[in-house]
Amino acid sequence: NIDASLASVILTSLDELAGYPYGCVEQTMSRFLPTVIVAKAFREINAPISEATKKDLPVMVDKGLQRLYGFQHSDGGWGWWENDNSNPFMTAYVVYGLAIAVESGYEVRDGVLNNGKSAIKNHLNNNEKDLTTRAYMLYSLATAGKENNDYIEKILVNMNMSDLNDYAKSLAAMTWKLIGNERKAKEELI
Repeated sequence: NIDASLASVILTSLDELAGYPYGCVEQTMSRFLPTVIVAKAFREINAPISEATKKDLPVMVDKGLQRLYGFQHSDGGWGWWENDNSNPFMTAYVVYGLAIAVESGYEVRDGVLNNGKSAIKNHLNNNEKDLTTRAYMLYSLATAGKENNDYIEKILVNMNMSDLNDYAKSLAAMTWKLIGNERKAKEELI
């Protein structure tokens, strides 16, 4: 197929992106996040999606939220399932998804999101060794609100950027940008 722009390709596939969540946390997030993004695109640009998808989007988002609420552990984090240990990456992935849902106009339980952000901070304070995961946790925390900007900046300043792979460096740059430091964001990309 030949399309006039990337936008036309994306718009024609919106119906296929939305879907009901199922399975473990990762599978739930892999359906929930695109569904929230489709809903946001529809609202912001009145994107062409089917009437059935328009009708089902709120139900899909709510089912995703309910599943994620049910998967949250007592420490505020998420693992792959309800009864395993919290995983730093999965916790960051869910917090990121919930933050995007809030940004998209959906109501997310404050306690759930706040406990998730606290769980990320606990993982960071326990010195998560994987630098890419650390960078993603910081990016997710920055996406989820400005109240942790000073905390995030302290960790970023102390990260040895030469130890990061290109993906982690890009996450660090995007995190600097989210917390309002354009100069540092550009420096990370050099």
